[in-house]
Amino acid sequence: MHSHSRLQQFFFYHLRPIYTRLRYYNVFGKPLNLRQPQDFEQKLFWLSVYYRHPLIEQCADKYRVREYINKCGCADILNTLYGAYDNAQDIPFSSLPNRFVVKSNRGSGDNFFCLDKTSLHTEGAISLFESWREHTYGIDTAEYQYARMPFKLVVERYLKDNENTNWMEYQFFCFNGKPAAILVRNDLETNGAQPFAMSYSLDWQRQYLREGEEQFTQPLPRPATLEKMIDYATRLAEPFPHVRVDFYEVNGKLYFGELTFSTHGNVFENYKTTTLEHWNQLLTVPKKYTARDRY
Repeated sequence: MHSHSRLQQFFFYHLRPIYTRLRYYNVFGKPLNLRQPQDFEQKLFWLSVYYRHPLIEQCADKYRVREYINKCGCADILNTLYGAYDNAQDIPFSSLPNRFVVKSNRGSGDNFFCLDKTSLHTEGAISLFESWREHTYGIDTAEYQYARMPFKLVVERYLKDNENTNWMEYQFFCFNGKPAAILVRNDLETNGAQPFAMSYSLDWQRQYLREGEEQFTQPLPRPATLEKMIDYATRLAEPFPHVRVDFYEVNGKLYFGELTFSTHGNVFENYKTTTLEHWNQLLTVPKKYTARDRY
């Protein structure tokens, strides 16, 4: 588990403009203009420092976001929740179904897919889940919405009924409350299939927004729930300058994935320059959020 020095943590929690400038310089090799951000990524770094609205912190939390989804009238796409726990020892493994998912409410990648409970090593699983607690996600990437987020383990239904279940993720990139582009990917669980990430417009035309997309020549079928995805993405994105709204479509049914406010830590190295220039035009930087409830 990666640890952070006290000096790094001090800058992260208390000197965010300086810390963000250092992060940006380490990635791009040039100074960050926080006074007048010029390009798309600079605007995202500006948002991370000066637009710390508490709703962003809530919606970045994979447990607390459920309240927001319900408030927006989208509760029908929430996955079945078996429980949320402060400690791994409190998870009632004996009462869970044979297949389930455990994930951390904060950060990225801390997911555990149990496909057969009869072969689960409970003590090892508990040790793994508790190890997630020790990692404050976002320090290395200057993602401040996770800085003071209380740790919680979220246990949900495993969406795939069997190995033949079609599994696809649809990521909607939204700017100033409006969906602009869709990235479709299957690399969450490929089961030996070729992983891909392909971009589409809202009317389901190939866009080639990322480098190397041309290698994927087989078009994807239009999702059955596309119109509903666009409707719900618009509802969920409405208050935010920028957010990525993720969905899954499984056997023709739509499920909510997550809301992400800093994709790839605000570094879009896999995207074409023309894409970032267009998105820069779509993203309007709001006024600084200065209320005392900012995170």
